[in-house]
This record gives sequence, C-alpha cells and structure tokens, in this order.
Amino acid sequence: MIRELYSSEFIEDVIKHIRIHGYYSVLFNEDFTDLDALYFLESLKDTFANIVYVNFDDTKKYFVINEPGKKTVLKLMEKSIHLTKRGIYDSLGNVFPEIKLKFDKMTRNKKALEQVRFY
Repeated sequence: MIRELYSSEFIEDVIKHIRIHGYYSVLFNEDFTDLDALYFLESLKDTFANIVYVNFDDTKKYFVINEPGKKTVLKLMEKSIHLTKRGIYDSLGNVFPEIKLKFDKMTRNKKALEQVRFY
C-alpha cells in the first residue's frame, strides 16, 4: 500500500484538486491497489457526497465527483481507447489478443462511467 496516501496533507491537496477539476487521477502507479482506493474513498466521502472510483486500466485510475469531471475523464478515456484500438492489429491484420482484452476492458469501463449520474 502507498503510505503517502495516508497523510492528511496529501488528502487535503487531493480535495483541493477535486474541488477545482471535478476529478483526480492516479496515473502510472501500479502500487496503487484497490485497498488503497477503498481507503481513499473513505477519506474523501466525508467531503464529497457523490464520488465514483474508476479503475480504467492498470495504469489509470480516476476519482470523479461531478458532471464536468466526468466529461473530462471520458475524454481522457476516449483518447486512451483510440490509441489502444490502433495497436490491436499488426501489419498483416492479425489481432493481438492481450491488447484486444485491454481494449474491451477500457470500453466497458468507459460505458460504465457514462451511465453514472451526479445529482
């Protein structure tokens, strides 16, 4: 688990970022586990009534609190999906199965976030 997540200064910085942008991202940190996300959610639920955690892929995880944040995260997801889609096929048109699985997971996670409504 990531110990710096447990410091109150770090959580206060995240809260400031989320209030301004509507989301917070954890990028390229493979040490960030689902247990860390649960702790993080519990720390943030006192401040934000509606918060959603999205484990987009192995390197990108998002915490979203409102519609503007959701729109931004969806745009970021679309860019990642587009880049991954371009890498599914080799020059002969053969499919790389591991990239196809990653693409399918990314698409499912994007569709799940699209269904979320913030009130």
